[in-house]
Amino acid sequence: MPTGGEGGAAFPYRDLIVVTAFGVVLGTLVLQGLTLRPLMLRLRIEDDGMVEREVRAARVATLRAAVEAANICPGAEAAALVRYRYAFQLRRAETEVASDSVEANDAPLEDPAISDSRDVDIAVVRTATDAQRRQLVALRANGTIGDAAFQRVEEELDWAELDWAQLLRTSQQADGQA
Repeated sequence: MPTGGEGGAAFPYRDLIVVTAFGVVLGTLVLQGLTLRPLMLRLRIEDDGMVEREVRAARVATLRAAVEAANICPGAEAAALVRYRYAFQLRRAETEVASDSVEANDAPLEDPAISDSRDVDIAVVRTATDAQRRQLVALRANGTIGDAAFQRVEEELDWAELDWAQLLRTSQQADGQA
């Protein structure tokens, strides 16, 4: 036994080994981790934005594929909604990619119509999400649904809200850069 229990001899230099191992972990993780940012700043290593441009290009390509696939599917209520959503996301992504080609100094002022449209989009999503959440809480409060159903639907609402927030934030960034 390493501690020397049951009459056996204690592991020699056990405390020294434990302290040394702790010191090595502390030195390699903490010290090197804390010096990485200053080192990058001193070497003037900066993000060239390549990954972000690749993400934007991939987003446009995948959304185009989604729009084409949705247009091929037979028409139904849900299919029309899916087609509209993907077309909306594609327009926003294309605007974002187009804004990459415009230099920051040459960027035109934001079109008030785009700003108003974005504000209306955000208001509609916020109003709809708030209504969904109020209805969900009311259903739980009056006993129509239990906690398990409440939690499952609440998680679905959270994911949908995050999805819309990402979509509208991307739209806002693209509109702000255009």
